Amino acid sequence: MLCSSMTYSENILFRRLCRWLIRWRHRCGYGIHSPFAFQFVTGVIYETTPYYAYSSLSSTLTAHTFYGAAYDRQSGMLEKDLCLLFRLANFCHPHRMVLWGNVGQAAQYLHAPGLRRDAAPSLVTLFYADSPFDLHLPSPDADDEALTDGSMVIVRNIHQDERTEKVWNQLKSRPDVTLTFDIGRLGMALRNDKLNRQDYIVAYF
Repeated sequence: MLCSSMTYSENILFRRLCRWLIRWRHRCGYGIHSPFAFQFVTGVIYETTPYYAYSSLSSTLTAHTFYGAAYDRQSGMLEKDLCLLFRLANFCHPHRMVLWGNVGQAAQYLHAPGLRRDAAPSLVTLFYADSPFDLHLPSPDADDEALTDGSMVIVRNIHQDERTEKVWNQLKSRPDVTLTFDIGRLGMALRNDKLNRQDYIVAYF
């Protein structure tokens, strides 16, 4: 049981640290044999190079009051996670995006890399910001709703409670999902028709 004297921010920091320690052996792409997945983990999730848009985007965040980390007050997302959304959108280069829930500044980070109008219209990036169990996931059995090659679904708070765990597991088992990456606070499901099915757990602080 967590100490009752801990603040909300301290509790979250403690949980983050515990999750990272539990997943320690899954850090830095260790044990991943797929070149694509290894590059995705090391070159997208773990990328530390400051992108050109970080400074301008961060100017809209609440400065360093959430246990020393800047965050978006509206969505509650840390700057670190928002920057990851930017890198995911930059990696996927979607033709369009569908944003659900209280996304706050996440929308700005996702759209900052720009949309590729020359990409296939079916290339879609989806972001479910809160309570994903209340949202409509595309049906893998409907031609107009199935994820297509190159699509990505990003789900927030996948381990928040039993309901979110259930939705995450349902997403992982979909026939139109090839790869999933569970980094704790976020889950990413990708479709890549050139790869075999695989689920990955990643240590992400």
